[in-house]
Amino acid sequence: MRFNFFSIKIYLSYPAVALIGISLFSGYSGNSLLIFCLISTIIHELGHLIFICRYMGKPDSIIINPGEVRINSDLSEVTYLQDIYITSAGVIFNFITAVFSMVLFNIFKVQFIMNFALCNLCLGVINLLPVRSFDGGQLLSSLLLCKLSERTTDVIINTLTIITFIPLATAGIYLLLLTKYNYSLLLLAIYTITLIISKETR
Repeated sequence: MRFNFFSIKIYLSYPAVALIGISLFSGYSGNSLLIFCLISTIIHELGHLIFICRYMGKPDSIIINPGEVRINSDLSEVTYLQDIYITSAGVIFNFITAVFSMVLFNIFKVQFIMNFALCNLCLGVINLLPVRSFDGGQLLSSLLLCKLSERTTDVIINTLTIITFIPLATAGIYLLLLTKYNYSLLLLAIYTITLIISKETR
């Protein structure tokens, strides 16, 4: 699906439409966490979008796929500091939302508010992992490039990506074998490596 929003081209894949539909009509159940994750992802990408618009103007297009929102914009002319602001904005927005939601939870004592806070907190922490194509990996890459060559930086980031993924996948398998039903950590590991591969093969 393709449409324009304030002159920005929005591309929405059919799997993403299906996922959004399932989330919205699943009712308040365990699946409601999926709604919180989708909203948290929107908040995350909104952080990136605001700072991109601040420094570069409107982006060329936004592509929405399941588990990923890709903002296409020419960032070749941004300064080093502006690039750091843009990259870290998504995580900062998630953490601010998490803190604000926790304050609301302490006032109203409603569990779904805490669930929403935890979704934002987890998404922020995951994106800070030193993994290629994640915000944490991009921030670390920018810092390393100030002192090291691009080749050395790539080796370090690739090594950290593998070091991060292997324990995550191992812990996911162990948790599944231990509980016989909890596959959430393993699913996160699979999702992480799938997202990395899809981004690197574009």
